[in-house]
Amino acid sequence: MDTMKAVRLHQVGTTFSIDEIAVPKPRPNDVLVKVKACGIIPNMKNVMAHYAEWFPFLPLPPLPAIYGLDASGEVVEVGNQVKSIKTGDRVYVNPGTSCGSCHACRCGQPINCDA
Repeated sequence: MDTMKAVRLHQVGTTFSIDEIAVPKPRPNDVLVKVKACGIIPNMKNVMAHYAEWFPFLPLPPLPAIYGLDASGEVVEVGNQVKSIKTGDRVYVNPGTSCGSCHACRCGQPINCDA
């Protein structure tokens, strides 16, 4: 099994750790990216300590979790239904998801997607 290194948080209030984990297998509409660069906010420890208070409407992902902003890298595998992205493409990962068919998406504003 192929593995990769991932910086993960196991418990709020503790430090991040570098773990060796299994490389995920892309589903039909997924793209697997080998991350070359990624940011993290300088006050992440403070944000995590107060997350439930500051963002009660956004549940934390199950821990351990990988955090990061503005990831970029190279596509290493694509799902069998992906048509517009190919292995070897250099990409920026936009973490926002959208439905592609609501009014906001059709107007070119997927960040405002209601879905």
